[in-house]
Amino acid sequence: MRQSGGQKTYKSAEISAQLVGHRLCVFLRRLHPHKTIDRVAADTGISRATVAKWIEREGSPSVPALIKLGLAYGPDLMLAVAPELAWLVTIAKLTQHQALEAQIDQVETDLSAVFDQLRGRR
Repeated sequence: MRQSGGQKTYKSAEISAQLVGHRLCVFLRRLHPHKTIDRVAADTGISRATVAKWIEREGSPSVPALIKLGLAYGPDLMLAVAPELAWLVTIAKLTQHQALEAQIDQVETDLSAVFDQLRGRR
């Protein structure tokens, strides 16, 4: 690791395909402890054979596969396979915040509808 303008930068050798593959396998097994291969294939549309290679550590995902995985599992996946990308923490927190705000909005809407019904009955 080196510093560049106050930011940490990493040499490509520090984040190898093998390391990404290992981290991915750990993440997927934690997420789906049973039938990992089947569930990942179903979630992503990636073939069972390809997922099996990753789980059995016979290969690492391609960039298009990582994108499919990222779309299926969100920023938590990217943070798991590349924790060196600290900015992903911010994205994960913002994503969680937005989801919680949406839930709050829905609850407020539901409560308003209930109160309107109660007022109409009086």
